[in-house]
Parts: sequence; structure tokens; C-alpha cells
Amino acid sequence: MRARARCLLAVLMLVLPLWPWPAARADSLAAVRQAQQAADAAHRRASAACAQRFFVNDCLRHADTRWRRAQAALRLRQVKLQRAQRAAAAQAERARVAARLRQRAVPTPRAPGRPGVEPTPHPRAPRVAPIPRPAHDASAARAAYAAKLRSYAARRAQAARQGPTAAPLPLP
Repeated sequence: MRARARCLLAVLMLVLPLWPWPAARADSLAAVRQAQQAADAAHRRASAACAQRFFVNDCLRHADTRWRRAQAALRLRQVKLQRAQRAAAAQAERARVAARLRQRAVPTPRAPGRPGVEPTPHPRAPRVAPIPRPAHDASAARAAYAAKLRSYAARRAQAARQGPTAAPLPLP
């Protein structure tokens, strides 16, 4: 009878964290961690109770299965809560950035008749003047090209006048 009561208590402790609690308690990471600790404690008690039974391995397998299911459900809740927290933090950051952009976009009002104080510009690094390119003399390039062409034509003409200088190669 005591073994049945212990098993029933162990099952209750595994199922209890999965029971739908009010939203205030169920929607916090601390509650999920507390439920995970309770499931771990219940699993330890169930494992200890299984040691007293005749079919120890079967009891342990069932206790492990219940514990894994409870942990999986709690992990799912934890992941959902963490995603919601990250989404809320991202939304708050977007709102903060939007407010700062709006604040920068609105000019500060000035009193009539008083000169406004202009913000001082940020000092910038002095710009380096670009290195001037030398002017390209196209006429000099054309003249050099024409000289090369004349030299080539003169060498070809002289080679044609001299004829072949070497004897042809013998046939095999």
C-alpha cells in the first residue's frame, strides 16, 4: 500500500508542474525553473521508490519517460517565455531609437529677438589635395609611334633588298 502511495505521489509531482496555473505564476522563468526543480525532485523520489519494487527496470523506464515528458513541456514553456522577453526587449529598443530620432529631428525653439546658439560643428580631418596628374601630350605620343613605324618599314625594306642570308635547311 505504501509503495502505491509513493508511486501516486511521484506521478502527482511529475504532472503537477504541467497543470495550467494562473497566468501570473505560469508566465515567468522563475516559475518554470521551480517547476523543473520539482520535476527533478519527483523523479528522484520515483526512482527511489522503484528500487523497492520487484520489476525495477520497468518502473525506472516509466519514471524516466514521465520525467522526460515533463522536462520537454517545461523547456517548451521556457523557450516561449524567452522569445517573448527578447521580442519585448527588441520592441523597447526600437521605441527608444525612434524617440531619439524624433528628438534629433525637432529643432530647438528659439526666443524671438535673441540669437540662437548654433551648435559647433565637429572638427573634421583636413582634406589632402589630390596629386595633380601630368598633362598628357598626345602629339608627342603620336610622333613616337610614327617614328617606330618608319623604323620598322626601313628594316623590312633592307631585309627585302639583301635577300636570304642563310642557306635553306637540308631535307631529310
